[in-house]
Amino acid sequence: MQDNQANMNNGPKLYFDDHGSGKVGEIFICNETTDGTLAVQKEFLGKQITGFGGGFDKMFVLEEGLGYEGAVSPLHTIGREQPQQDPDEVNPEDIPYNQTPEGEQYEENSKIDNFEGDPNIQEFHDQEMNERNTQIQRTRGSRRSGTGNGDDRGRTAGSEYEMGNTRTYHEGSSHLKQVVSGKNHIIQLSRDGYVSSFGNDEFSVSGHGGSKIVDTPQILKHLSDKRVVQIACGESHSVILTDKNDVYTWGRGYEGQLGVSNLIEIASKPNYVKGFFKNPVIFVAAGALYSLAITHENKLYGWGEARLGQLGIGTKTRIVKTPVQIPIETEVESPNARASRSHDIDDHPREIEDVKIIYCSAGLGHTLAISDKNELFVWGFNNCGQLGLGDQITRWSPEKMTQDSKGNRIPPFKKAVCSYYSTYAITERGKLYSWGKGYLGHEGKSTEFLPRRVETLKRNFTDVFCNKDMFSVYSPIKVTSIFPNCGPAHGGTVISIVGTGLVDSDKLKVRFTFGNVYKEMFCSFEPGNDSIYCQTPSFEEFEGQPNASLDLPCRCIISVTTDGVNYSECEEEFIICNNIHVESVHPKSGSVQGGAELKFKVSHIEEVGDNTSHLLVGFYPAPKKSQAHQSSKKEVMHSTITKNQSMEEHEENKGKGLNASQHSSALGSNNPAHDETIQNVDTKPEEDNIKTGNWVCESGYYKDGEVCCKVPFLEKYDASNLRFNVDVALNGQQFTGHPLKFRYYDIKIHETVPPNGPSEGGTILQFVGEGMYHSSIQRIKFSAENCSREVEANWNRKSQTISCVVPPLTWLFGGEDVSEEDKKKVMNSGVKVGLTFNNQEWIEVPGFKYHNISISHLAYADNFGEELETEEEKQKLWISEEPIEQPSAELTEEEIKKWEEDKAKRITDEKEEVLNSSRRIGAKMFIYGQNFLKAGDNLRLKFSLGEKSAEVTPIFKNSEKLAVEIPDLGEEIEVGTHAVKIEASVNGQNYTSNGHTFQWNQIDRNMSEEELKKLMEAEEKAKGKGGKKK
Repeated sequence: MQDNQANMNNGPKLYFDDHGSGKVGEIFICNETTDGTLAVQKEFLGKQITGFGGGFDKMFVLEEGLGYEGAVSPLHTIGREQPQQDPDEVNPEDIPYNQTPEGEQYEENSKIDNFEGDPNIQEFHDQEMNERNTQIQRTRGSRRSGTGNGDDRGRTAGSEYEMGNTRTYHEGSSHLKQVVSGKNHIIQLSRDGYVSSFGNDEFSVSGHGGSKIVDTPQILKHLSDKRVVQIACGESHSVILTDKNDVYTWGRGYEGQLGVSNLIEIASKPNYVKGFFKNPVIFVAAGALYSLAITHENKLYGWGEARLGQLGIGTKTRIVKTPVQIPIETEVESPNARASRSHDIDDHPREIEDVKIIYCSAGLGHTLAISDKNELFVWGFNNCGQLGLGDQITRWSPEKMTQDSKGNRIPPFKKAVCSYYSTYAITERGKLYSWGKGYLGHEGKSTEFLPRRVETLKRNFTDVFCNKDMFSVYSPIKVTSIFPNCGPAHGGTVISIVGTGLVDSDKLKVRFTFGNVYKEMFCSFEPGNDSIYCQTPSFEEFEGQPNASLDLPCRCIISVTTDGVNYSECEEEFIICNNIHVESVHPKSGSVQGGAELKFKVSHIEEVGDNTSHLLVGFYPAPKKSQAHQSSKKEVMHSTITKNQSMEEHEENKGKGLNASQHSSALGSNNPAHDETIQNVDTKPEEDNIKTGNWVCESGYYKDGEVCCKVPFLEKYDASNLRFNVDVALNGQQFTGHPLKFRYYDIKIHETVPPNGPSEGGTILQFVGEGMYHSSIQRIKFSAENCSREVEANWNRKSQTISCVVPPLTWLFGGEDVSEEDKKKVMNSGVKVGLTFNNQEWIEVPGFKYHNISISHLAYADNFGEELETEEEKQKLWISEEPIEQPSAELTEEEIKKWEEDKAKRITDEKEEVLNSSRRIGAKMFIYGQNFLKAGDNLRLKFSLGEKSAEVTPIFKNSEKLAVEIPDLGEEIEVGTHAVKIEASVNGQNYTSNGHTFQWNQIDRNMSEEELKKLMEAEEKAKGKGGKKK
């Protein structure tokens, strides 16, 4: 159950090294106290850890110390209580000695004789197993309880020799390579290869000879002439490996776990295991009552108790007293099968080949081994699923694991350990898996019959250790990210370094490696989020000379140390850049409400690229022209003062644990020229929108070779000065100093003039409102259901308005033929009109309607109101609206038909009268048509004669009738009768094209009053004969 935790010659390469340098990281434990979850042990943060140790019910952490002083700290005492026996965790002692775990009987005369050593070196004299069974059973119970042969000094069953329960410091412990323990003894291995031990007298476990209690560690004199490279412990026996690849054992041997002879049941001092003569061993492990070894040929051997299947040699063997090879084989595809597969043929059998083993671990009754291909093989006792094969069936020979709890293929493993009823393993990528029964890291005490991954946040584990009650894992310091991850070569960037296992220390430093040189900076620790902050150094000079190796932009490697010895390299690199400036911004304007996407072209951005993950875009008001010259002088002075104060404040505040915002304030920043600095901007990544003084800042992002951001909301602003400067900080702190112009706008459109126009387009639409200005990309969009059209917008600087020409209705549909039904639908619902200054944000303005009108005929109104007595009554009736002419609802069908015939005859008479008789200035007329609107001054009639015309506002009677008095077309027109054309408009711009003519009589303007009177009498007489009452 305890195995190697250090490297050895030609042996498996584990994490903790063999030459004394400890590693700094995090130690996690999982037991009943942590409720089955991984809990970090913060007391070890920043300590140089050299390894884990322990076994049975103990667990230790080995630390590097100052000078010759080191520490061995117990983990098993954390929240320790005596664990209760779980009914599913079968105690092997409760299984009848002559039965397998499944209740099968062993053969009474079974034995195994596998010694392959040189017979001239050792004679192997085994007695028949059936002669020993009676004696073993007779002595077994008494010796397990400490009441058998030997001087037990009054010890009783269940008593425990308490040791290793407190943290110990002593000279020389810093040289400890391993500490392992059994049930009642502890063994220590120094880096010089010396072994010391202490413990009680039971089974002579301390190995000093005889049966005596050893209270403090003492050197094993029997091994003083040997250099030991590895030690391991079972419950009551020990196994060691020397640099000569020899194996020695001592302690209890009733079950054959010593492997030295069939006759030796207890060894009070180390005995050479002669079974490995001329068969060098590179790795050893010890289970509760058995032992394992890997030879230089990567073959696995085992000896000791076998009745639970832990030796993987079959079902009929209870004990093995000398080393026997454990056959481990796997199926592989033969060359013929591979060739056949390429021809869709698969009738060749798979071949069996031996597996090369590089690592093994032993538990109570189950065993595991890892191959040179990082495959995991398991066998033995499986009552709690500790084999991870999906069931509870004991395996009597090695079986390869194939899938995890999610049905995925098992990943390659580099380390695994066996507890009593559970197993823990680390993959090549540092992920932790567990299975079996116990505290597995999945909360509480759980059972898993297949390997299940232990969920951990951003940790990669490199070592795992367990005893029968708990397990622990080690995760080295992991520096995952830096914020920001780029900055200028002159330095001064305040960076936040985030990782795991970081801790405050007087040796906490950050190393910047660039080119062929490096610089180190002191930093401060932020305990709230386990991150550190520091300022980047100047990369332009090294020891007062220009850095010849600096070819910008370049990548700088950042490493962190908490002990001044071990450096952990950050997974991200820091980009050093210079000569960064903003080349263009698009669009150049945005609403004060924010939200538009800005795109910046920045020089050298392609060389920084995806590393610009902490972009910041700053907006600040441009100085008014009257202040610009005076402001620029102040800015130069202010920038200099800020820089001089920065270094003084940095030296004063170094090591005071400043947070990000304090660092930024103390260190200043490379701001563009302005009278407000941004040195107080908080550099923490979670701040998406930062406002400081007159600055408004927004987080940016990198996309398709450009820097992008959303225009921030402008909460407070001077409406008379919405011109801003905008600059980019690739690292969220230091701006380029080369800002570009940006225009905020706050536009309110009050009116669209005119609100309607004909469907053939051509209406000049004018927008009246506040805050409008000229933009090179201003556009107007007309849209209806499933169709839209954009047109150019024109700026009138004098009136501060924007106008456009309304497109034809058919253009909204792409110029295609449009059905009358679709036209009617759009004309009835109207169209939406939007105005944009940046091609992103559309300002909604009062809508527009396509509206067509037409004139059907003209009629004189000579006798209008003649039934009224006064002119006042006549005038009132003239200007009043009237309902559309319709037949009475009380009329019969025949009467309606008669009414329609009379109306048609009247219209014919009116048209004939207009065609054959003339009227002069002031005469009253009616214009009949369709879709007239009550449009105020936009309702217009145009009287045209050649190039002469006159426009008047008619009286709106209803949507089918207008009233007007004939206007004067000018005295230039010759005396006589002329055909004058009338057109109508409801928007004051667009007139009908189907107008009608009437006869206009131009009289001599020099006519005397007497002549005019006679003319008027003649006209009245003519009206009396042929005129019609209107």
